[in-house]
Amino acid sequence: MKRVFASITTALVFALCLGSFSPRPCLAAEDQAARFETMTYAEKIVYLDEGTRNLLTVTLIGGVDPFRKLSNEASQNIENSLAFLSDPGRSWRQKQIAILSMQELGLQDYLRFLRGVIDLSGRDLTSKYLLQFAWSPPEDYSHLFIINYQDKGVRDILTEIRARPETDDSSRKLIDDILSGKALEGMIEFKRDCCGGSTKWTHLPKRPWTGFENSSTYSEKIIAIDKAVIRVVADNTLLGFKPFDDLSDEGVKNIDECLKFLAAGGQIRQQRPIAILSMHELGGKDYVHFIQELIALSRRGLVTEAELDLALSPGLNFSDVLFVNFHDKSVQDLFRVYYARPGAPPGDQKALDEFLSGKNIDALIASAPKTKLLTPPE
Repeated sequence: MKRVFASITTALVFALCLGSFSPRPCLAAEDQAARFETMTYAEKIVYLDEGTRNLLTVTLIGGVDPFRKLSNEASQNIENSLAFLSDPGRSWRQKQIAILSMQELGLQDYLRFLRGVIDLSGRDLTSKYLLQFAWSPPEDYSHLFIINYQDKGVRDILTEIRARPETDDSSRKLIDDILSGKALEGMIEFKRDCCGGSTKWTHLPKRPWTGFENSSTYSEKIIAIDKAVIRVVADNTLLGFKPFDDLSDEGVKNIDECLKFLAAGGQIRQQRPIAILSMHELGGKDYVHFIQELIALSRRGLVTEAELDLALSPGLNFSDVLFVNFHDKSVQDLFRVYYARPGAPPGDQKALDEFLSGKNIDALIASAPKTKLLTPPE
């Protein structure tokens, strides 16, 4: 099980990448932006690769500002991306980033890009795995082929890929699901409830949310959200889901109800993490109070270490209020209390000291102006 201060250290590095991104050592944000603009496409890919090695998976790069800028220029870089993919001196991870940088292309441009990847694969200049990465990109990137499965160009290119001898059975099954429309039906079933506000899915038929009609209490609302969000709790399933957003907006009046819900126990599936994350819109003082009460519950065995981890480091798309307010005495005292709890691992002391010293954290503050501050940074 990951420990809280190890996760905080990782989150801080990730936060710096998401905001004023740079490979180590950190540069001033304006210097980074100016430097990035002067790079070639290949240099930008290498820069992104070097600066995001701390990410658990390359697909998380979608949240990094320089990557988003590069993606917005995708139509200008199709040939540059293909040239990069054909270069044997580039790493597997760098080539994945190059493919992901094309995910903002329109349908016809993406078909042209994929045709180029197929040509490279046919000449043994790129692998079958990268070809699959291109036609079936990860969740939360492009769903162009699933949405446009009736388009002749989509059908022709997927049929061609399906017939290739190196295409495995699972890939053929996925292609069959796309071409039959089954993949789109499954995506609509999930997306129209979860993520209807996403620009990629605004055209989908939407069903009105009815889960709260008979839900008057906080606990009933958490249970209703849990029933709707059937996948593992993550940014892309909760954030943007209107019932969760509405409940989070009321966080300050639900602190006691959330604590009672967690103390009661007996919840199933994802209800406890959903409850913890529903507090993510709290301001600094209220969030400190919430964590203090969670620590008290943990001492009684009513909240687990993993749940405290989630509350202290919920992910920067949820809340970085504790990091941004690290100067505040109540925040520093909170972490000292957490570290002093019985059973705290001694190996966390260094990470705690680094956090309390504010090392490298000013760059995070500068990159997160919308965060609710306890006190202005000095």
